[in-house]
Amino acid sequence: MPNYTGRQRTLIDAEIVELYRQGLDAETVGIAAGCSGSTVLAIVRAAGETVRQRSEGSTGKRKRLALSDEEIIKRYQTGASAPEIAEAAGCTSQVIYNLLRQANVPRRSSYSHGRTRSRAP
Repeated sequence: MPNYTGRQRTLIDAEIVELYRQGLDAETVGIAAGCSGSTVLAIVRAAGETVRQRSEGSTGKRKRLALSDEEIIKRYQTGASAPEIAEAAGCTSQVIYNLLRQANVPRRSSYSHGRTRSRAP
């Protein structure tokens, strides 16, 4: 399946399908592959596999992250990018952006990243 995001996936489609077949959820496979859970499900469907329904015990709530919400917000406000935070938290950058939006944290422009840039003399 073509990759339109400009990100480089770390796994090929066959590896993604195999991990999903082994029972990993789409979000976990996506983290390993460098893509979203939605992309994983699209690849699985394109391969002719059946997409599993959420388990009966699933509440639809997000999984526990390796960083607290407060730590994620603090890192973002001090200049870390969402992809950097997502890697540390064990999720996708979209999860980080959703958390920031729910906490009413303003997003930076795609060019600022809160970092100082030195200019060449």
